[in-house]
Amino acid sequence: MAAADIVATEALREEFQFGPPYRRARQVLVKTGPAPRVANVAALESRRVAFAPESSADHHLRTGRPDLQLEAVAADHPEDALRALWEGRADYAITGAHLLDLARGAYPDLAQTLSVGPAEPVAWAFQQYGDPRLVKQARRFFNRIAEDGTLLQLMDRYYGHAKRLDTASAVEFRDAVSRRLPALRASFEQAGRETGIDWRFLAALAFQESKWDPAATSPTGVRGLMMLTEDTAARMGVKDRTDPWQSLLAGARYFRKLRDALPERIREPDRSWLALAAYNQGLGHLEDARVLAQRLGLDADTWIHVRQALPLLAVEMHYTTLKHGYARGGEAMALTENVRAYYQALVALEPEVAKRDLQATRESEPDAAGAMYENVEPFIL
Repeated sequence: MAAADIVATEALREEFQFGPPYRRARQVLVKTGPAPRVANVAALESRRVAFAPESSADHHLRTGRPDLQLEAVAADHPEDALRALWEGRADYAITGAHLLDLARGAYPDLAQTLSVGPAEPVAWAFQQYGDPRLVKQARRFFNRIAEDGTLLQLMDRYYGHAKRLDTASAVEFRDAVSRRLPALRASFEQAGRETGIDWRFLAALAFQESKWDPAATSPTGVRGLMMLTEDTAARMGVKDRTDPWQSLLAGARYFRKLRDALPERIREPDRSWLALAAYNQGLGHLEDARVLAQRLGLDADTWIHVRQALPLLAVEMHYTTLKHGYARGGEAMALTENVRAYYQALVALEPEVAKRDLQATRESEPDAAGAMYENVEPFIL
């Protein structure tokens, strides 16, 4: 069996069996800012177009247009097509609309110009003449996870944050990655090593809190890179909240403390998303939201359900019945969703950031540049 975001096109159905579809995907033509919009696929004549060979994009591009002359820019996978477009190796790219949504946080200049073919089912593939019992078990599996909510949770895990950042926010983030992140990256990496938390996750949280400004101050008195309250800073041993390293390490340790305090049965990534909400509102209010979620018949151990309960902490008919009372739970929900989006964008940008850092190192310390980033992962969303 093959479970790899496969679009069950008509051509593939002639070669394979497919299990039940778990979502639908639509192929879209993507451009960057300077490229002109096109009215139809025929207008791609003589253009450089990036797409994955033998993919759904390839099928729709060629169907009914056997004489279309364009320069095909091969991409190893649909995500690679967007990389080719961004790097200027292609004039346009064809990929899934859901992949474009995921990429916009890191590459806000990407824009859809037209649809290429209808929405199609995405499913697991099986050998055409393989054991039919395996396909039958797959159908049972998908029926079960659709009924118990697992499928919804999985879709939220990988795609729920895709449209969180608007264009202005994404542009602001890209600009900060270029201007502010280089000076802080070593500190984020060190804090990550000391706490066991992905440095990109810490960077995403810090950007949400302070836009990577060590001197940031809010009207409520929280300050610094990780926007710590006086009480939290004192408990974490911080003497100067505006010192970027003190603030970062304390914020990372505080987040780790909150995450470790949650019941052991809560698994990742829900554990981290819930800890982010607690970072904003405190464990007490998070527990109230989990209690409220349970009252509403939701799962108190999963983010997708607790997320629904958090804004209700500001509604009188609910907060008056809870132990810790009123809270701006909507802010905790927004913070968590934004951090998820910024983190995903940093993961997508990592090869680009790494290459830039390597080039800077080569210029300043040519003997030390060596193999700094030999094993940088490819662009994967």
